[in-house]
Amino acid sequence: MVCLLKKGREDVLSGRSLIVNTFNGLDVHVMDDNLPPLDFFRGEMKRYSESLHVALENFLTPDYPRSIDVWRKLQRLKNICYDSGFPRGDDHPCHTLFANWDPVHFSSEEETQSASSEVAFWRGGQVTEEGLRWLLERGFKTIIDLRAETIKDNFYEKLLNEAILSGDIEVLKLPVEVDTTPSVQQVCSNGL
Repeated sequence: MVCLLKKGREDVLSGRSLIVNTFNGLDVHVMDDNLPPLDFFRGEMKRYSESLHVALENFLTPDYPRSIDVWRKLQRLKNICYDSGFPRGDDHPCHTLFANWDPVHFSSEEETQSASSEVAFWRGGQVTEEGLRWLLERGFKTIIDLRAETIKDNFYEKLLNEAILSGDIEVLKLPVEVDTTPSVQQVCSNGL
């Protein structure tokens, strides 16, 4: 992974998008004019960190003190891979806590530019144990989980279950496939 970081840094700084994909065991050189070097690098890092996640998820458990430190670092790395290079507002959480964090406004796109436009809700990527703590500290009360796939994160699940039992947060699950939206039936059945 360190080699990929160094190679990706060189490619991003030089403007090249030539990446060797050694992860799949192939020596494939890809020259893609459609993707900027940072996007291509981010995609490679995402695949590496997801593979590391799968490899470690069965070995790192909440009852082992060193596990939480390793797991948090992995989750931060994954979030950075999803989100690096995108701007954040001063009042937004850092990139390591949430990927794709952004407000969704009640108003139209033109009105959204004004400071007076009302935020309907916030959207973001996979919530982690640290991200959940951040949400709870700021008084967020509901998480709507749109993921159709199951992500194994024992640390997040443990904290989430404690927060649900104490009434601090509610989780609504509306599983949808990638690049689709929830159905009207899903939305209505969850009281949204």
